[in-house]
Amino acid sequence: MGKNKVAASLWLKKAKDDLAFAAGAHSFFISKSEQKFIPILIDALNKYGNEEMATDFLNCGNSQLEKAGHIWAKEYGYTIISQGYGNGPQWGSKNR
Repeated sequence: MGKNKVAASLWLKKAKDDLAFAAGAHSFFISKSEQKFIPILIDALNKYGNEEMATDFLNCGNSQLEKAGHIWAKEYGYTIISQGYGNGPQWGSKNR
């Protein structure tokens, strides 16, 4: 197993075990664009999310996270406009 796969496995385990950590590091996980992080990120949004995190989800370029951001915003009474891009983290930006 390569170093990158080992590192990704360790990050995944940490994020699964600590959703508050996953919420705080959501920008990092979004930029890594690992599909296996999506359910953890959504769980973290639902448990520890805030307007900034929802905005990042809406504008990161991943349709699953965008949908989760819309649902969270509606549930908590926020109106957040999805621009399809933004100053926040972009899906896969660390892989370019």
